Amino acid sequence: MRVLSTPVRVPVLPLIAVLLPALLLAGCGVSTGERAVGADGTSDVRTAPPLADVEPLADVRDWEGEAVVAAEDEVDPVAESPVQQLPVTLTDAQGTKVTVEDASRVLALDVHGTLARTVAELGLSDVLVGRDVSTQVEGLDDLPLVTQDGHDLVAEAILELDPTLLVTDTSLGPWDVVLQVRDAGVPVVVLEPERTLDNVGSLVRGVAEALGVPEEGEALARRTQQEIDDVTAEIARVAPADDGRRLRTVFLYVRGQSGV
Repeated sequence: MRVLSTPVRVPVLPLIAVLLPALLLAGCGVSTGERAVGADGTSDVRTAPPLADVEPLADVRDWEGEAVVAAEDEVDPVAESPVQQLPVTLTDAQGTKVTVEDASRVLALDVHGTLARTVAELGLSDVLVGRDVSTQVEGLDDLPLVTQDGHDLVAEAILELDPTLLVTDTSLGPWDVVLQVRDAGVPVVVLEPERTLDNVGSLVRGVAEALGVPEEGEALARRTQQEIDDVTAEIARVAPADDGRRLRTVFLYVRGQSGV
């Protein structure tokens, strides 16, 4: 058995990032294609069946060839240009009281790229003025970068965009850059850096509260939770009950120079 995966773009929410290992362990995938390699060395790429169509009794240990897995990057807003209810005063994850009076020029930055996508899913992609390197979803990938050398924040690049709000967490640094942006008078809302299936809703609501669209945040949180529940149920249906029949996966994240 040989399963290879392409780099996965983490969506708005950590849904695919968290569920993808489980999907592979269950012997199925999201937006997958399977490449069978023949004896003559040629390959034939074909689309794997949807998770709902996977045969529960199949022994996934008999699968051969490559399974190419990639998360979908299409944004599906819950609203179209919602009206922002501002100003709003909130207490962020660090206990800092923040007042947001203007959210017309927003930077939503984290190492996963989830915060910017959340803004877009709320229907407010037009307020985003820049992005981190992890934000590569369709419609946002042309925004100016404010990170360099991977995930390092650049104060000059951020302030040059004249943001009226920065939504971030502690997954990007240097942290002195975030403090510099706050000292420059830009409201900074810091959210929890943890990404699990249990805090998806709170993260969505946190972004929505900072942008003044709490109703859209509640709608997006409910929709995403339903998606999580649906996929979790599908995994439970097809995953072998016997641990010995489940896939054992080795995940290699290799980057750097060619000598690695």
